[in-house]
Amino acid sequence: MTSGAPLAYARTLIEARRHDDALRALAAHLASHPDDVEALCLAAQAQLELNRPAPALDLAQRAISLAPEYEWPLRLASVAHSRLAEPDAALAAARASVRADPGVYQTHTLLSQAIASHPAFDADPTFRMQAEQAVAVALDLAPNEPETHLAAGNLAMRVKDLDGARARFEQALALDPHYVDARHNLSLVAMRQRRLGSAAAGLVGVLAEGGDELALHNLKVLAARILRYLHLALWLIVLIASRVVGDNTQPGSRADHSGAQLWITRTGAVLAVLVIAGFAVTMRLTANRALGQFVRGVAARDRMLLGWAVALLGTAGCTVAAALVPVSAAQSCYLAAIGLLLVGMVLSWLRGRTLSRDLRRIRSRGG
Repeated sequence: MTSGAPLAYARTLIEARRHDDALRALAAHLASHPDDVEALCLAAQAQLELNRPAPALDLAQRAISLAPEYEWPLRLASVAHSRLAEPDAALAAARASVRADPGVYQTHTLLSQAIASHPAFDADPTFRMQAEQAVAVALDLAPNEPETHLAAGNLAMRVKDLDGARARFEQALALDPHYVDARHNLSLVAMRQRRLGSAAAGLVGVLAEGGDELALHNLKVLAARILRYLHLALWLIVLIASRVVGDNTQPGSRADHSGAQLWITRTGAVLAVLVIAGFAVTMRLTANRALGQFVRGVAARDRMLLGWAVALLGTAGCTVAAALVPVSAAQSCYLAAIGLLLVGMVLSWLRGRTLSRDLRRIRSRGG
């Protein structure tokens, strides 16, 4: 296996997340050294970082053909197979990497990930036992490596042990405070535990440190979840208030609100304001300074989510206006609010073709 300045330079570029530059440097090196296994592995790693599993798999298989007992290309092939939705091949490659070098903790963390990702994991109890065993071996081999605690946390998330996952990710961060994968997955735990402000702060921090498309995707998932909660609350307020006001509005009624109608409209207005303000205050207390970055980041990156948020703010405004106008106009305000909620539903549906599915199956990374 050849090593030297070109490979060291490529590693530096990959660490700096300049993956395309690394690939160009490696392509030039491989043109004159086509059998350099380390270069092939580095190129496969860069392709995986760019979420290009097919070319990564080709490079890994070339390396395997040159060094069939080397664990690194086997691990890279396993990750590529997993991203190509080939769980059996991913598991086979992961097992082969363990056989190639059982003394390397990375082979065991990868094996636990491949087992936990397999469709048979939930149906076959032996899969969970094998995954737990793989994590245990990795922790024995490298108890002070953050990656082993990340793998343990990922497995805990897979079996819905959120407290255990949180403890493992926090341990990984204690070992390496700049470990982006651990912070990312800790944010997912917060999201599943409905600590939305903490989740927002974590994902904003990940993106600030050069997070990838997955972190951005999960930031949008979080924004969609918050908007769904607000949408549901405002639907209930508007529908109840408009129904009561409509039922008590008689033809020829005086222009001002009756006592009961005034109470209903004002209560609806107060509740609408409290819902919006309550979410904002809660997010501010838990997300701290990251709240502004979270709002600006989502608004700049996803216009449909921004439009949905504007529709909900307009709904709250119509509800407040209903408390300030005569009876005849109050119902019109509620109809406008319902129209804005319907617009929000359409935007939610259009955006939710991808996001709503992932609200139920939030992806996790690392391992």
